[in-house]
Amino acid sequence: MAREFPGKVFFSQLVTIDITFERVTNTSENIRLNIVMRNEEIPLKLDNHCSQIKDLLIQLILENSHWEVVESIILRSRE
Repeated sequence: MAREFPGKVFFSQLVTIDITFERVTNTSENIRLNIVMRNEEIPLKLDNHCSQIKDLLIQLILENSHWEVVESIILRSRE
């Protein structure tokens, strides 16, 4: 679990990230990452602070030469 440091954005925009790791099967070398990102910001637009942090995290994962994205599913809250 990680959270942004206060100071650069409003408190309601601070993003919390939960990441869980699990092996796909006992014999596989693949590891599934489940990433849940959230904040208290009301999502009035699609390109909000939480979406920007998500894009940054995905970019960092893709640029790491030791990782390969096999599948990506993005679900947006409809609250």
